[in-house]
Amino acid sequence: MTFLTPAFLLGALAAAVPIVLHLLRRERLPRVPFSDVRLLRGARVEQTRRQRLRELLLLALRVAALLLLALAFARPFVPDDPGGTGEGATVVLVDTSFSVSAPGQAAEVRALAHAAVDAVPDGQLVGGVAFDDAARVVAPLALARAGAHAAVDGLSPRPRATRYRDGLAAASALIGERPGRVVVVTDLQAGGWEAGGGRLSPQVEVETRRVAAPAGNLAVVGVEREPSGTAVRLSRWGDGGESTRLTLEVDGEVIDESVHRVGSGESTIRRPVVLPASGVVTAAISDPRGYPADDRRYRRLEPAASAAVLLITDGRGRPELYLERALAPGVGAGGFTVAAAPAGDLGRPGLLAQAAVAVLAGVRGLDGAGREGLA
Repeated sequence: MTFLTPAFLLGALAAAVPIVLHLLRRERLPRVPFSDVRLLRGARVEQTRRQRLRELLLLALRVAALLLLALAFARPFVPDDPGGTGEGATVVLVDTSFSVSAPGQAAEVRALAHAAVDAVPDGQLVGGVAFDDAARVVAPLALARAGAHAAVDGLSPRPRATRYRDGLAAASALIGERPGRVVVVTDLQAGGWEAGGGRLSPQVEVETRRVAAPAGNLAVVGVEREPSGTAVRLSRWGDGGESTRLTLEVDGEVIDESVHRVGSGESTIRRPVVLPASGVVTAAISDPRGYPADDRRYRRLEPAASAAVLLITDGRGRPELYLERALAPGVGAGGFTVAAAPAGDLGRPGLLAQAAVAVLAGVRGLDGAGREGLA
């Protein structure tokens, strides 16, 4: 059992007040001489021992009332600690972000997490938290290890970013007020500290179990249509020089396959394949050592329809000039077609019907027809 406001337990010292008063105000009867004891024969005589016992019982009730009052204000409760002792807790914090998704990394993550669970001392609670761009409790605190092991077996990397602060804050909240330890199983990606929030309790120790990064990675970063063919842009870091198979597909049908030796850094492979006017082209490579999520790149071939934007002005000056210039580069390339009209023309039939988006640029007021048209 623990207390929400343990400071109120100091109020239990008030129980000493009735004890002190009892000791100070004990009745001391004087000895009175009598000339004849016959005068006392009609008086009621009470035994001294019985009276003393009643006074002690009354004192005990007064002390108990003060103790119970202080206990009530301290708000005792039994924590949700299934079979646990509450003497300490260890949370295994497992990284499930994109950076641990290379072949072999997922198995290493699970192996290190299982070892961290087994290393928790007997009699101490153990739990599990998984994190990427969000943290989630996968195993609540318990003395038994089976729940944490089962949670680790069910984890797999996801195409998400890394947020260390969110994960550490969730692990700290799970430990609560107990003394505890967080074991982080991760590849220690430096960019993971740049975002996220939350705080780690100062009484929680942090230990890391590092997952080895892949020796290298090859990624498809772009697919471009050219007049006489197709250009595929690739990026490699780490060990390079081995060959890769490049496959081009349009709407799921293979139109070209080739093998290339790709070095480190940025490179472009051009294939004499003219893409059709419409459809979805896919460029895929073979990279058995790197991250599989970046081995494919998709591109829609036909341009998207331009969105018609109507800039509504007050008719004085050109407050919409910068907005119009900012939208203009997209004209004819699936971006925007821009037109401007004063607010007084909103009641004109068909004006708003031709626009997908209406922007109020410096308008200070609208008449009834304008408000109805926009509504």
